[in-house]
Amino acid sequence: ADRSLLHHRFVRPLPSGSAAYVERLRLELKLIHQFRFEETFLQVLRVLELARGMPYLIRGSAAGSLVVYLLGISHIDPVKEGMSLARFMHSLRADLPDIDLDFPHDQRDAIFHRIFQQFPSEAARISNHVRYRDRSARREAARMMNYRKRIGRDESPGALFPGEQREVFEGYVAGLLGKMRGYSLHCGGVVMLVHHTPGDDGQRA
Repeated sequence: ADRSLLHHRFVRPLPSGSAAYVERLRLELKLIHQFRFEETFLQVLRVLELARGMPYLIRGSAAGSLVVYLLGISHIDPVKEGMSLARFMHSLRADLPDIDLDFPHDQRDAIFHRIFQQFPSEAARISNHVRYRDRSARREAARMMNYRKRIGRDESPGALFPGEQREVFEGYVAGLLGKMRGYSLHCGGVVMLVHHTPGDDGQRA
């Protein structure tokens, strides 16, 4: 993709009569081309095409982008509203810009279904890495100490093990803290690899 590819997808004309719009667009397209962000914007457009007819909100710093506005992703004119671009994208930040789309909770399954139909082997839900924190580590340590009774929500597991047993218990807790406990499903995150998947030959299926 090159800079002109995004131009072709603009659904709004650049407001005339102000050099600020021209300078802002020139800056944004320069940064997008410099860091090869074109595909990120096009991917968001693909998702919105699949979600046609569904209401959504755009949250966060992406509303400060004129390109996002001209593409029709956002309905906020950042130049008119005096919004800064720097939180979204700037020359010293090479990480991908975050365009956060928020769909209604009761329509998320529908958009997931459409994405997986369109990209059956290149899209997947995102997992959360759940690690032991103090509360969960103490409950797991109690099980490691062969305590099988129910532990109340307001009950301190450590109080169940007096004397030397308490030292063993605290040792288990220390060993568990920060370690992986398991995985959970992210409520709304999807990863989409439209050109290749890890481990393949680099060609789209």
